[in-house]
Amino acid sequence: MAVPWSDNLLEICYSGADALAKLEEGTTIEGSQYKLILTDISMPGMDGYELAANARKVFANYSLPKELEPTIIALTGHAEVEFLSRALIDMDQVYTKPISSK
Repeated sequence: MAVPWSDNLLEICYSGADALAKLEEGTTIEGSQYKLILTDISMPGMDGYELAANARKVFANYSLPKELEPTIIALTGHAEVEFLSRALIDMDQVYTKPISSK
């Protein structure tokens, strides 16, 4: 589902596989139409780790420089070091839930 958001497009996906398919469709040698991928780590089917690793493969297939790749951010309820360390292999940032505005 596409949601207009100022000059940007917010695409809501209901699975990691759906997100990866949209990312593959929206990425060319000139870059990706997406600037940010926001994912959870624990999802049924394709989890956030797998989504991020596959996203990086998509970018590598087009030899995209890092500045043309979308930023990948994970939200997770897992605060243990092993979850966070694993996430940072392919993700740019990881935040633990709940997130406070303070």
